[in-house]
This record gives sequence, C-alpha cells and structure tokens, in this order.
Amino acid sequence: MTALPAPPSPAPERTPAEALAARAPLRILIAAVGALILIDVTPSLGAVHDSLRQGIDPIMDVTGLWQGTWQLFAPNVDKMNVRVEAEIVFSDGQRAVWHSPDWPRLSSWQRFVLFRHQEYYDNIRLDDSKLAWRPLARHLARTVSPPLGGDAVPERVTLKRVWAQIPKLEAGAEPVPPGPYERFDREFTFYTWTPGAP
Repeated sequence: MTALPAPPSPAPERTPAEALAARAPLRILIAAVGALILIDVTPSLGAVHDSLRQGIDPIMDVTGLWQGTWQLFAPNVDKMNVRVEAEIVFSDGQRAVWHSPDWPRLSSWQRFVLFRHQEYYDNIRLDDSKLAWRPLARHLARTVSPPLGGDAVPERVTLKRVWAQIPKLEAGAEPVPPGPYERFDREFTFYTWTPGAP
C-alpha cells in the first residue's frame, strides 16, 4: 500500500511588520493618485503650483485622471442659459426639432447619469468643437424620425446654439424668477449638414 503524501505545511504567518510592508506599495499608489488629483484640481496657488500642474499634465492625460475644469459658480457665475437645438428637414417636407436635455427638468438621478452628456452638449456648441458637429448632425439624421411617420429621409440638419440671458442679480435684490432665463429667445446657426456634405 502506497503512503499518501504529507499535506503541505501551512504558510508561516506574517508578522505585523511584514503585513504592513506588503501593503505599502498599494498605500503609496493611493497616496500618489490622491496627490496628483489634489494638485490638478486645486485653483492656482502661485507659480510653483502652476509649474507642478504643468509637470503632471502628461501623467494626468495618459492615466485618465485629468479632472477637467471645475469652474462652478464662483467667481464668475454663468450669465447665459444655453442649449443645442437641431432642425431636421425631411424629403417630404416634414420638420422635426430636437434639443439637448433640459437640465432643470431632469430628476436628480437623470442629472447624475447624464452629467457627461450635458457637458458634451455644453461644449459641442463651441467653435473649438467644430470637428464634432458633422458626426452629431449625422447621428441626429439617423436617429430622429419624421414627426408624422413615413419613409421620408433627412435632407438637412441645422444645428443651432440657443440661449437666454440670465438677469444680473443686484445686491439686496429679490431672486429672479425662472421665467426670463428659460425663454430661449436668441439663436445662432453654427452648422448645416446635407447628405452630400463632406
């Protein structure tokens, strides 16, 4: 009868110092990531801070840690309420109007889930984003249906910036009711797509 092999001996227990040493690289990594993000998102504290931020910029971009700008409400509050609209004209004469999500009418959950979408629409209207205008127009041509149905195909998509001025709040004045800055009464056409357009 063959003897069974002996069970492996249990691994020796690590001492507290060895356990701490084993976790040290992870802790260092977490601290380094936290420090990079802190340097990146803190408003400018002077020339040394600006130099540090410039130095870590490639690391932030490559790792995906870059936070973007975090200019929320101060010191310069928004003075315009802006959204993107599109008019889609179909081959049978029908017209459909599409617009970016209406932020104030979204639920808290929708705002959380769609935050990056909102940032996309806020930035795509800018001239710096002109390379993205054609893909957006083509996407809308593919996804927006004629309002009355049918087989009509899109012949033109016109992208517009529409906005409303936010009234300046004077010191001691009553808060402005939402009505005036929800009237998108100003517009600018910034791109027109047709099926043959490059």
